[in-house]
Order: sequence, then C-alpha cells, then structure tokens
Amino acid sequence: MFSRVGWDVASFLFLTHQPTFSLLSFFYGVRPTSTLASYMITILSTVIPFAILRQPASVHDLARAPSGAVANRAILQDRATTIYTILAATSIFSVILYSSYATWLPAQLVVHFESLRDISAAHAGPAGLPVLFVTLIPAGYAVRDFLFVSSTGHSEDAADKEQTASREDEYLVVDWYRKTWCQLSTKTRILASRTLILATCVLLNTTVQIAGTIQNVSVQGAATWGGLWAVSTLAIGATFGWIEAVDGV
Repeated sequence: MFSRVGWDVASFLFLTHQPTFSLLSFFYGVRPTSTLASYMITILSTVIPFAILRQPASVHDLARAPSGAVANRAILQDRATTIYTILAATSIFSVILYSSYATWLPAQLVVHFESLRDISAAHAGPAGLPVLFVTLIPAGYAVRDFLFVSSTGHSEDAADKEQTASREDEYLVVDWYRKTWCQLSTKTRILASRTLILATCVLLNTTVQIAGTIQNVSVQGAATWGGLWAVSTLAIGATFGWIEAVDGV
C-alpha cells in the first residue's frame, strides 16, 4: 500500500507524462506495450521509495485513518460518487481533446510535428470518441485522486484557522494575502494550488520532453499540445471546485 505522498507522486507523474505518451501512442505508432512499459518504469522508479519508506495514512488509507483525520469520509468511500467524479474528469479530458481534433489541432500537428507517422486518430470522428474516452479513464482516476480526494478529505485544524487571523505590525502585502487567499476555505486553497501546480507542470514537462526528445518538433507545437492538456486540467479543477461548493461537502 502506498503512503499518501506515494499516491500523490504516482498521480502527479502519471498526469504530467500522460500528454507525451499519448502523443507517441496516437500519432507516432509506438506500440502500446512499449508505451506502457516506459510509463510504468518512470512512475514506479520514483514512487517505490515512498511506498517503502512511508506508512499509508490519511485520505489514501481510509480504513485505518483516525476518525478525525479525514473529512467527508462517507463521500470519499461512496462508490457512486467515486465513479461520477472519475467519469466527470474523464469526460472533460475527452471532450476537450475531441473538440480540438475536430477543429484546429490537426493543422497544428501537421505544421509543427514534421515527423508524424499518422494523424488518423485526429480524423476518426464520432467513432473515435468512445475509444478516446476509455483510454483516458486512468487519467480521470489519477486527477480525481490528486485533486478531489486530497482537497475534500482535508480536515481543518488549528493551524489552518491561525493562518487566517490578522496580526499586528505585518507588511501590507501579508495583510492583503490574509484578506484574499486566506479567506478561502482550506479545501478550496488546496484544490486551487494543486490544480495550478499540476497544470503548470503538465505544460512545462510536456513542452520540454517533446521538443527536446522528438525529432522535428517545434517548441511551439510541443507547447500547444501541452497547453491543451493543461487547459483540461484547469477545467477539471474548476469542476471539482463546483462540486465541493455544495453544502455538506
């Protein structure tokens, strides 16, 4: 069983490398077995140390976590909610990617990815949407775990309340920070910060990895592909924020 940090690292690595491996699988003819093998080696070589050195805790080990350590335990353990949030995240990934396939993306691929072997995946039409959706279910699960579970399951403590309290003789920028960012609920701050960090790292990692390792790919093309996934991540984070705004969550 992975620790909380181990699970977060696994989900983070999975999502930040998803655009690159999807590009190789969809458009460069790389065999799925080769893609999955490389994918798993990248993730496990980083995550295994966390699994060995840390004990499972908190939101990723609900069965053993203390009663007050995890908020909204019933929501996180509810199978229907789990399925719905995974499907919502997967649907956002699929719809944004499919809409891009149907409009502007094929032209960008041809212009900025000179060595592409096949772009038929971008022209599959409605028949390709179910296949696209199924292939993105693992990404939906990972982003749900990294964003929704971590924010919804956070239990506010004294340190969280102290952070919002005003103090004398503090700098103006610190006072402004307390009156804006710190006025948000702890769950909202966790969700927002994780979403922004994940979207930024998806964009940067994809741009550097693709432009630096694949022949005849421009930086603009790599950034365009990474930006598509980053926008999807932001949309999913906003959706989870809308869900968490419901009374009782």
